[in-house]
Amino acid sequence: MSKMSLSDVQALLNVQQADSLAATNAAELSEERARALDYYLGNMDEDMPPQEGRSRAVSTDVSDAIEEACFRS
Repeated sequence: MSKMSLSDVQALLNVQQADSLAATNAAELSEERARALDYYLGNMDEDMPPQEGRSRAVSTDVSDAIEEACFRS
């Protein structure tokens, strides 16, 4: 097997770096989507835990309206 040139090594490293950054961004996006879905479903306990002695009711008016519009079509 022949040796790789410096430019080939640099190109290979650039591709590997781009792949690594894409994977990191995909993982972050997945976490953001999971949090958005929790909010959509009315679960905000992670960011806004319910206070002791207070109501745990959460309005889901937005998701209800979206779901209703989707099922009408």
